[in-house]
Amino acid sequence: MKISGFVGFLCALMLSTGDIVSGQDLNFMEGHAIKKNGTGAKNLKFKNSDAQNTEEFIDICRSMCEEGDANGKNGNCGGFVVNYTDQTKSTPKHCVFKKVGSQPYPNPAKDTYLIVNDEAEDHDTMLVEEHLEYDHSFNFEYMEDEISLSRAVIEYGEFCGNGGYKLPGHGPICEEASRIVKSDYAEDIIAYAVNNYGEFCGNSGYQLPGHGPVCAAVQPIVKSDDGNYDQDGHREALELMRAEEEQRMEEERRQAEEEQR
Repeated sequence: MKISGFVGFLCALMLSTGDIVSGQDLNFMEGHAIKKNGTGAKNLKFKNSDAQNTEEFIDICRSMCEEGDANGKNGNCGGFVVNYTDQTKSTPKHCVFKKVGSQPYPNPAKDTYLIVNDEAEDHDTMLVEEHLEYDHSFNFEYMEDEISLSRAVIEYGEFCGNGGYKLPGHGPICEEASRIVKSDYAEDIIAYAVNNYGEFCGNSGYQLPGHGPVCAAVQPIVKSDDGNYDQDGHREALELMRAEEEQRMEEERRQAEEEQR
């Protein structure tokens, strides 16, 4: 799909002024992503497109969404999330197509574009309820010197950012946390581990830094008959993960004390 200079100019004008170029508005939400809720269509990679820059890539993703090329088995396309190759956001990596009415949440590593139409407005209330049903927030209390995967993910900016990853013991856990934070699941460790269980926990993945407690928490979900869980099951998994983390930290402290004797 080639974009002419005129079309590219119109796209750039639309993005900078907010004017309507096509029959549907495009809402730009900088620093936001959408958890799950994909259409089922394959992601479009920047390197596989004809785009020469970010603006052209966004226009291609938009065209695919508006024209129905990004509709999938899960539903029609109502927007897309642009993932980047690094934190500077200078070069797109791919765009992920999301269902109509999807609800964005803050994620500074990504940008979200929502196509506004009547279908999106009709689905708005329903999908807000669905999003809240799987709310992953949980108030954990962390010790000042604690090094755990849940802390690295939930407090990523403070724990790993601004050189935090250089602190003793932070590097390996930050590397694991970055994969979760930059994914479509953001801070939802449970959802990430459930949907990537084979890679995250299988083939000794559970032995990677911070993985053990999370794998122990999601194993009952993955091994269940249908692999599904509701909000209560999600919270139980979070509590089990936290209990496992605290137990392992206590064991490590006890072992360190014995070695010093």
